[in-house]
Amino acid sequence: MMAITPDRFEPNDSFATASELGVVNDRTETDLNIHAPSNQDFYRFTAAESGSYSIDIHFLQSQGDLDLALYNDANMPLARSDGTSDNEHLAFFLSAGSAYKINVAGFSGATNPHYDLIIDGPGAADPPPSVDASSFTYSSSQRIELVFSEDVLTSVDAADLQVTNKTTNTVLPASAFTMTKFNDGTGATTARWTANSLLADGNYEATLPANAVQDSANQPMDAPAVVPFWFLGADANRDRHVDLTDFTVLASNFNGTGKTFEQGDFNYDTKVDLTDFTILASKFNKTLDPPPPAAAMRAAAQPTLSTTLFSTDKVDAGDTKLLVPI
Repeated sequence: MMAITPDRFEPNDSFATASELGVVNDRTETDLNIHAPSNQDFYRFTAAESGSYSIDIHFLQSQGDLDLALYNDANMPLARSDGTSDNEHLAFFLSAGSAYKINVAGFSGATNPHYDLIIDGPGAADPPPSVDASSFTYSSSQRIELVFSEDVLTSVDAADLQVTNKTTNTVLPASAFTMTKFNDGTGATTARWTANSLLADGNYEATLPANAVQDSANQPMDAPAVVPFWFLGADANRDRHVDLTDFTVLASNFNGTGKTFEQGDFNYDTKVDLTDFTILASKFNKTLDPPPPAAAMRAAAQPTLSTTLFSTDKVDAGDTKLLVPI
Protein backbone atom coordinates (compact mmCIF):
# COMPACT_ATOMS: atom_id res chain seq x y z
CA MET A 1 0.00 0.00 0.00
CA MET A 2 1.36 3.40 -1.01
CA ALA A 3 2.04 5.72 1.92
CA ILE A 4 -0.22 8.77 2.22
CA THR A 5 1.40 12.11 2.99
CA PRO A 6 -0.35 13.88 5.90
CA ASP A 7 -2.44 16.87 4.76
CA ARG A 8 -1.72 20.52 5.59
CA PHE A 9 -3.86 20.58 8.76
CA GLU A 10 -1.91 17.91 10.63
CA PRO A 11 -1.53 17.42 13.49
CA ASN A 12 -5.28 17.72 14.28
CA ASP A 13 -5.96 14.27 15.71
CA SER A 14 -7.89 15.24 18.86
CA PHE A 15 -10.36 17.72 20.28
CA ALA A 16 -7.48 19.59 21.88
CA THR A 17 -5.55 19.94 18.62
CA ALA A 18 -8.52 20.71 16.35
CA SER A 19 -7.62 22.94 13.39
CA GLU A 20 -9.14 26.39 13.85
CA LEU A 21 -11.26 27.49 10.87
CA GLY A 22 -12.48 30.74 12.44
CA VAL A 23 -15.90 32.28 11.90
CA VAL A 24 -17.64 30.32 9.16
CA ASN A 25 -20.76 30.64 7.06
CA ASP A 26 -19.63 28.83 3.90
CA ARG A 27 -16.26 27.19 3.53
CA THR A 28 -14.69 24.42 1.44
CA GLU A 29 -11.38 22.69 2.14
CA THR A 30 -10.08 20.25 -0.49
CA ASP A 31 -7.31 17.65 -0.76
CA LEU A 32 -7.59 16.37 2.79
CA ASN A 33 -6.88 12.80 3.87
CA ILE A 34 -6.86 10.20 6.60
CA HIS A 35 -3.27 9.09 6.19
CA ALA A 36 -2.96 6.35 8.83
CA PRO A 37 -5.23 3.86 10.67
CA SER A 38 -4.73 5.82 13.90
CA ASN A 39 -5.39 9.17 12.23
CA GLN A 40 -8.57 11.21 12.58
CA ASP A 41 -9.17 14.87 11.82
CA PHE A 42 -10.78 17.54 14.03
CA TYR A 43 -11.80 21.03 12.94
CA ARG A 44 -13.15 23.83 15.11
CA PHE A 45 -15.24 26.75 13.82
CA THR A 46 -17.62 29.43 15.05
CA ALA A 47 -21.04 29.79 13.40
CA ALA A 48 -21.38 33.16 11.65
CA GLU A 49 -25.18 33.03 11.64
CA SER A 50 -27.96 31.21 13.43
CA GLY A 51 -29.63 28.68 11.17
CA SER A 52 -29.30 25.32 9.54
CA TYR A 53 -25.76 24.33 8.52
CA SER A 54 -24.99 21.51 6.12
CA ILE A 55 -21.68 19.74 6.64
CA ASP A 56 -20.43 17.27 4.03
CA ILE A 57 -17.36 15.22 3.27
CA HIS A 58 -16.93 14.03 -0.31
CA PHE A 59 -14.85 10.91 -0.87
CA LEU A 60 -14.82 7.56 -2.65
CA GLN A 61 -15.88 4.76 -0.33
CA SER A 62 -13.85 2.30 -2.41
CA GLN A 63 -10.69 4.14 -1.23
CA GLY A 64 -11.68 3.91 2.42
CA ASP A 65 -14.92 4.34 4.37
CA LEU A 66 -15.06 7.59 6.34
CA ASP A 67 -17.49 8.78 9.03
CA LEU A 68 -18.51 12.34 9.94
CA ALA A 69 -19.55 13.73 13.32
CA LEU A 70 -20.42 17.14 14.83
CA TYR A 71 -19.78 18.17 18.44
CA ASN A 72 -20.36 21.29 20.49
CA ASP A 73 -17.39 23.13 22.00
CA ALA A 74 -17.67 21.04 25.17
CA ASN A 75 -17.04 17.94 23.02
CA MET A 76 -20.61 16.66 23.39
CA PRO A 77 -21.97 14.86 20.28
CA LEU A 78 -24.68 16.63 18.27
CA ALA A 79 -25.02 14.72 14.99
CA ARG A 80 -23.39 11.86 13.10
CA SER A 81 -23.35 10.42 9.57
CA ASP A 82 -21.83 6.95 9.10
CA GLY A 83 -23.20 5.41 5.91
CA THR A 84 -21.53 2.77 3.78
CA SER A 85 -21.40 4.55 0.40
CA ASP A 86 -19.61 7.56 -1.07
CA ASN A 87 -19.81 10.83 0.91
CA GLU A 88 -21.35 11.70 4.27
CA HIS A 89 -23.80 14.50 5.05
CA LEU A 90 -25.36 16.01 8.14
CA ALA A 91 -27.45 19.08 8.89
CA PHE A 92 -27.92 20.82 12.20
CA PHE A 93 -29.21 24.13 13.54
CA LEU A 94 -26.26 26.16 14.86
CA SER A 95 -26.29 29.34 16.92
CA ALA A 96 -24.38 32.43 15.84
CA GLY A 97 -21.24 33.00 17.92
CA SER A 98 -21.11 29.45 19.26
CA ALA A 99 -18.17 27.18 18.50
CA TYR A 100 -18.46 23.64 17.13
CA LYS A 101 -16.11 20.80 16.23
CA ILE A 102 -16.12 18.48 13.22
CA ASN A 103 -14.60 15.02 13.35
CA VAL A 104 -13.65 12.93 10.29
CA ALA A 105 -12.43 9.40 10.95
CA GLY A 106 -11.91 6.13 9.08
CA PHE A 107 -14.34 3.32 9.88
CA SER A 108 -12.53 0.51 11.71
CA GLY A 109 -9.17 2.13 11.05
CA ALA A 110 -9.73 2.80 7.34
CA THR A 111 -7.54 5.31 5.56
CA ASN A 112 -8.46 7.46 2.56
CA PRO A 113 -6.08 9.46 0.34
CA HIS A 114 -8.58 12.19 -0.54
CA TYR A 115 -11.65 13.89 0.88
CA ASP A 116 -13.14 17.38 0.67
CA LEU A 117 -14.84 19.16 3.57
CA ILE A 118 -17.78 21.45 2.72
CA ILE A 119 -19.54 23.68 5.27
CA ASP A 120 -22.68 25.36 3.94
CA GLY A 121 -24.27 27.90 6.26
CA PRO A 122 -27.76 29.47 6.17
CA GLY A 123 -28.76 32.22 3.79
CA ALA A 124 -29.27 32.34 0.07
CA ALA A 125 -27.38 29.09 -0.36
CA ASP A 126 -29.81 27.21 1.88
CA PRO A 127 -33.40 28.27 1.06
CA PRO A 128 -36.38 26.41 2.48
CA PRO A 129 -38.15 23.86 0.28
CA SER A 130 -40.87 24.97 -2.09
CA VAL A 131 -43.15 23.54 -4.77
CA ASP A 132 -41.61 24.50 -8.11
CA ALA A 133 -44.33 22.97 -10.31
CA SER A 134 -47.79 21.49 -9.85
CA SER A 135 -50.39 19.92 -12.12
CA PHE A 136 -53.59 17.92 -12.36
CA THR A 137 -53.59 15.33 -15.14
CA TYR A 138 -56.58 13.36 -16.35
CA SER A 139 -55.64 11.61 -19.63
CA SER A 140 -54.96 8.12 -18.27
CA SER A 141 -55.73 8.66 -14.58
CA GLN A 142 -56.72 11.47 -12.24
CA ARG A 143 -53.50 12.61 -10.64
CA ILE A 144 -52.20 15.59 -8.68
CA GLU A 145 -48.44 16.12 -8.98
CA LEU A 146 -46.13 18.35 -6.94
CA VAL A 147 -42.48 18.89 -7.91
CA PHE A 148 -40.38 20.19 -5.02
CA SER A 149 -37.27 22.35 -5.17
CA GLU A 150 -35.19 19.85 -3.18
CA ASP A 151 -35.18 16.52 -1.36
CA VAL A 152 -38.22 16.11 0.93
CA LEU A 153 -38.67 12.40 0.20
CA THR A 154 -38.72 11.20 3.81
CA SER A 155 -40.99 14.03 4.92
CA VAL A 156 -43.88 14.11 2.45
CA ASP A 157 -46.72 11.66 3.19
CA ALA A 158 -50.01 10.67 1.56
CA ALA A 159 -52.08 12.42 4.25
CA ASP A 160 -50.26 15.74 3.82
CA LEU A 161 -52.33 16.83 0.81
CA GLN A 162 -55.81 18.19 1.59
CA VAL A 163 -58.20 17.92 -1.37
CA THR A 164 -61.56 19.72 -1.29
CA ASN A 165 -64.42 19.64 -3.80
CA LYS A 166 -65.32 23.34 -3.64
CA THR A 167 -68.54 22.79 -5.60
CA THR A 168 -69.96 20.44 -2.97
CA ASN A 169 -67.80 21.71 -0.08
CA THR A 170 -66.59 18.14 0.51
CA VAL A 171 -63.14 17.27 1.88
CA LEU A 172 -61.86 14.03 0.39
CA PRO A 173 -60.26 11.51 2.77
CA ALA A 174 -56.60 10.64 2.34
CA SER A 175 -57.71 7.11 1.43
CA ALA A 176 -59.19 8.50 -1.80
CA PHE A 177 -55.68 8.69 -3.23
CA THR A 178 -52.59 6.52 -3.59
CA MET A 179 -49.33 8.44 -3.30
CA THR A 180 -46.05 7.66 -5.03
CA LYS A 181 -42.85 9.66 -4.62
CA PHE A 182 -39.32 9.64 -5.98
CA ASN A 183 -36.21 11.80 -6.34
CA ASP A 184 -34.94 12.83 -9.76
CA GLY A 185 -31.33 13.03 -10.86
CA THR A 186 -30.82 16.34 -9.07
CA GLY A 187 -32.14 14.98 -5.76
CA ALA A 188 -35.43 16.95 -5.93
CA THR A 189 -38.61 15.13 -4.91
CA THR A 190 -41.71 14.56 -7.03
CA ALA A 191 -44.90 13.40 -5.26
CA ARG A 192 -48.02 12.15 -7.01
CA TRP A 193 -51.49 11.52 -5.60
CA THR A 194 -53.58 9.29 -7.91
CA ALA A 195 -57.34 8.98 -7.33
CA ASN A 196 -58.42 5.45 -6.43
CA SER A 197 -61.84 5.95 -8.06
CA LEU A 198 -63.44 8.52 -10.35
CA LEU A 199 -63.61 11.97 -8.81
CA ALA A 200 -67.04 13.54 -8.58
CA ASP A 201 -67.70 16.47 -10.90
CA GLY A 202 -66.66 19.78 -9.40
CA ASN A 203 -64.13 22.55 -8.93
CA TYR A 204 -61.37 21.37 -6.60
CA GLU A 205 -58.55 22.77 -4.52
CA ALA A 206 -55.60 20.69 -3.34
CA THR A 207 -53.59 22.27 -0.51
CA LEU A 208 -50.25 21.24 0.96
CA PRO A 209 -49.79 23.16 4.25
CA ALA A 210 -46.48 24.97 4.67
CA ASN A 211 -45.46 22.90 7.69
CA ALA A 212 -46.41 19.57 6.11
CA VAL A 213 -42.97 18.91 4.65
CA GLN A 214 -39.41 19.72 5.71
CA ASP A 215 -36.05 19.36 4.03
CA SER A 216 -33.04 17.56 5.45
CA ALA A 217 -32.31 20.63 7.59
CA ASN A 218 -35.83 20.47 9.08
CA GLN A 219 -36.86 23.67 7.29
CA PRO A 220 -40.58 23.86 6.37
CA MET A 221 -41.90 25.64 3.31
CA ASP A 222 -42.44 29.40 3.55
CA ALA A 223 -46.00 29.17 2.23
CA PRO A 224 -48.62 26.52 1.45
CA ALA A 225 -48.87 25.08 -2.05
CA VAL A 226 -52.37 25.39 -3.54
CA VAL A 227 -53.42 23.57 -6.73
CA PRO A 228 -56.83 24.54 -8.15
CA PHE A 229 -58.28 22.10 -10.69
CA TRP A 230 -61.62 20.83 -11.98
CA PHE A 231 -63.16 17.71 -13.39
CA LEU A 232 -66.33 17.03 -15.39
CA GLY A 233 -66.90 13.43 -16.41
CA ALA A 234 -67.38 12.77 -20.15
CA ASP A 235 -66.15 16.27 -21.04
CA ALA A 236 -63.67 14.97 -23.59
CA ASN A 237 -62.69 18.36 -25.00
CA ARG A 238 -62.50 20.01 -21.55
CA ASP A 239 -64.78 22.95 -22.29
CA ARG A 240 -66.82 22.46 -19.07
CA HIS A 241 -69.87 21.25 -21.03
CA VAL A 242 -70.92 17.74 -22.07
CA ASP A 243 -72.54 17.96 -25.49
CA LEU A 244 -72.56 16.66 -29.04
CA THR A 245 -68.86 17.42 -29.47
CA ASP A 246 -68.00 14.96 -26.69
CA PHE A 247 -70.41 12.38 -28.14
CA THR A 248 -68.70 12.71 -31.54
CA VAL A 249 -65.30 12.05 -29.90
CA LEU A 250 -66.66 8.93 -28.20
CA ALA A 251 -68.37 7.69 -31.38
CA SER A 252 -65.21 8.07 -33.46
CA ASN A 253 -63.26 5.93 -30.97
CA PHE A 254 -66.00 3.44 -30.08
CA ASN A 255 -64.72 -0.12 -29.51
CA GLY A 256 -61.16 1.20 -29.59
CA THR A 257 -58.45 0.19 -27.12
CA GLY A 258 -55.43 2.02 -25.77
CA LYS A 259 -57.53 5.18 -25.50
CA THR A 260 -57.37 8.18 -23.16
CA PHE A 261 -59.98 10.40 -21.52
CA GLU A 262 -59.76 12.88 -24.40
CA GLN A 263 -60.63 10.01 -26.77
CA GLY A 264 -63.69 8.87 -24.86
CA ASP A 265 -62.26 6.56 -22.20
CA PHE A 266 -64.24 8.13 -19.38
CA ASN A 267 -63.76 5.31 -16.83
CA TYR A 268 -59.99 4.91 -17.36
CA ASP A 269 -59.96 1.26 -18.48
CA THR A 270 -58.20 2.20 -21.79
CA LYS A 271 -61.28 1.05 -23.78
CA VAL A 272 -64.12 3.07 -25.32
CA ASP A 273 -67.29 1.05 -24.99
CA LEU A 274 -70.85 1.01 -23.68
CA THR A 275 -69.68 1.92 -20.17
CA ASP A 276 -68.26 5.19 -21.45
CA PHE A 277 -71.41 5.86 -23.47
CA THR A 278 -73.49 5.35 -20.33
CA ILE A 279 -71.33 7.88 -18.45
CA LEU A 280 -71.74 10.41 -21.25
CA ALA A 281 -75.50 9.84 -21.47
CA SER A 282 -75.90 10.44 -17.73
CA LYS A 283 -74.10 13.79 -18.00
CA PHE A 284 -75.34 15.00 -21.38
CA ASN A 285 -75.96 18.77 -21.43
CA LYS A 286 -74.34 19.13 -18.00
CA THR A 287 -72.24 22.27 -17.44
CA LEU A 288 -69.68 22.92 -14.71
CA ASP A 289 -69.33 26.65 -14.11
CA PRO A 290 -65.92 28.01 -13.07
CA PRO A 291 -65.64 29.04 -9.42
CA PRO A 292 -66.31 32.73 -8.83
CA PRO A 293 -63.25 34.94 -8.28
CA ALA A 294 -62.26 35.30 -4.64
CA ALA A 295 -63.08 39.03 -4.72
CA ALA A 296 -66.59 38.31 -5.98
CA MET A 297 -67.11 35.71 -3.26
CA ARG A 298 -66.07 38.21 -0.59
CA ALA A 299 -68.37 40.86 -2.03
CA ALA A 300 -71.31 38.45 -2.08
CA ALA A 301 -70.77 37.72 1.60
CA GLN A 302 -70.99 41.39 2.66
CA PRO A 303 -74.37 42.70 3.97
CA THR A 304 -76.11 45.36 1.89
CA LEU A 305 -76.09 48.72 3.65
CA SER A 306 -78.45 51.64 3.00
CA THR A 307 -76.83 54.64 1.36
CA THR A 308 -79.50 57.07 2.63
CA LEU A 309 -79.66 58.60 6.08
CA PHE A 310 -83.50 58.72 6.32
CA SER A 311 -86.27 56.39 5.20
CA THR A 312 -88.25 57.35 2.14
CA ASP A 313 -91.49 56.29 3.86
CA LYS A 314 -93.89 59.15 4.57
CA VAL A 315 -94.51 59.87 8.26
CA ASP A 316 -98.07 61.03 9.00
CA ALA A 317 -98.94 63.45 11.78
CA GLY A 318 -100.64 60.64 13.69
CA ASP A 319 -97.49 58.46 13.82
CA THR A 320 -96.48 59.84 17.20
CA LYS A 321 -95.05 56.49 18.31
CA LEU A 322 -92.15 57.06 15.95
CA LEU A 323 -91.14 60.27 17.65
CA VAL A 324 -88.74 59.92 20.53
CA PRO A 325 -88.46 62.96 22.82
CA ILE A 326 -84.97 64.24 23.50
